[in-house]
Amino acid sequence: MSSVERRAPAPEASVARLRARIIWLHRSIAIIGGLTLVLWGASGLIHVSMSMFGPQPAKFFPPQRAIDLSSSRPLEAILAEAGVARAAAVKVIVGEGETLLQVTETQDAPRRYFRLADGRSWRTMTRATPSSWPAISPAPKPSRWRP
Repeated sequence: MSSVERRAPAPEASVARLRARIIWLHRSIAIIGGLTLVLWGASGLIHVSMSMFGPQPAKFFPPQRAIDLSSSRPLEAILAEAGVARAAAVKVIVGEGETLLQVTETQDAPRRYFRLADGRSWRTMTRATPSSWPAISPAPKPSRWRP
């Protein structure tokens, strides 16, 4: 017996065209993906530059004013008259034209406000809002859908 060498058959023209199209498609997808990556990176750099060189607020804090506590009542007396036995947080804040005592009894309870001068309750609110903010009206109740 003689040994016969067998070679792999030469690729046909259709297989070569298919291979060329697959390579072209792969390169096209890689170029689109690369451009997308470059645009994404550029947008990140633009965001940083806009934050650094864009408009800056004039002040980061609300206006401060000196608090005169000489005419105020003792905090313990104000809390005792209000019936607050235990508070999670007590703050002295600047209110609408006067200095107030903000009392948070528990994390879930609404904050209570008292005037420091006489200890009377000022208002019960869920959060303090500066007078320059617009008033927030409660959302209207949704109407029931009837078939």
